[in-house]
Amino acid sequence: MKEEKKGSITREKKEINKDRRDFLKKSSLFAGAAILTFATSSYGEPVYEQQKRQNKMQTSFSGKRPEYEVYALKYGERIEQSYGTYWMSWPPFTESKPILYGYYYWLIKGPDANYLFDTGVAPDHAEYYKIQKYEDPVKMLTRMDLKAEDINAIAISHYHWDHADGLSNFTKNGFKGNIFTHKYAFHWLTQIAPKYPEYRASDLPNKIDFAVVTNALFDNKAALVPGEHASAPVEILPGISVQRMDGHFPGQIILIVNTGNQPVVLAADASYMYGNLENGWPVGLLHTTLNDGLDAIHILNNHKQNGAVIVPGHDPLVAERYPEVKKGIYQIA
Repeated sequence: MKEEKKGSITREKKEINKDRRDFLKKSSLFAGAAILTFATSSYGEPVYEQQKRQNKMQTSFSGKRPEYEVYALKYGERIEQSYGTYWMSWPPFTESKPILYGYYYWLIKGPDANYLFDTGVAPDHAEYYKIQKYEDPVKMLTRMDLKAEDINAIAISHYHWDHADGLSNFTKNGFKGNIFTHKYAFHWLTQIAPKYPEYRASDLPNKIDFAVVTNALFDNKAALVPGEHASAPVEILPGISVQRMDGHFPGQIILIVNTGNQPVVLAADASYMYGNLENGWPVGLLHTTLNDGLDAIHILNNHKQNGAVIVPGHDPLVAERYPEVKKGIYQIA
């Protein structure tokens, strides 16, 4: 009897391991991640200095890359305090004035597929956070003749409410595509943040939205993107890469898009405003280190020096610098 039970357990373990291998195999194929080489920083050398020397993407796709159109969709705005915008605040907090924030998510439109970078915030949270001039991000897509079900994949820059809260909103409205998130962001949210009651009580993220990611992983509809902080970009879809930029949030990613002309870098909250980039000021709200925040600004500026267009995450000037092709929708490229 004991031998029979032992053999049964062994067979069960083999089946579990086989299922796990199949799951990982499918996930790796979906992510397009073969063996990737990442930049490593030398002791004493800031990673952004090395990034100047190693700025080429490591890719796992073959063939010609699609050329995408990129749009910023402004779903609302709000007055914020400047101490969250610039580290140590500028002007100094004793003299600083509130700043107008634009709230965006981004559409990457290809010849055969449509992708989102972030999802905005769902209607119930928009009211809670007093977002002004708010529009439901799902409904905004209809101006581009798209529905939630027409989106093939969503990449999440980081898990603050104004960037990831709309995941459940899109899912309940028909989104059935794939989700990309950084593996460290997932690790931090599932294994580190829950240790602290302050995080558990916050919207970092709304648990309902994070459950969407967890469920998608079990359904082989999500991929955890690899990469150390400030290492080389990782191509997740043909012509679309992500790069991990800690500072504002652990495992935060920026998105780099091939447009056939200048690459477009969607910075999300690695840089709130053009002023962060132009003055070398990291964002004020840092979940990791100041060094990480500085790395983000320097690497974004390196991308700019190499010919990329950089789009900050909250600057209302985005709506002035780019043409409004539909109400609240601005074409970057």
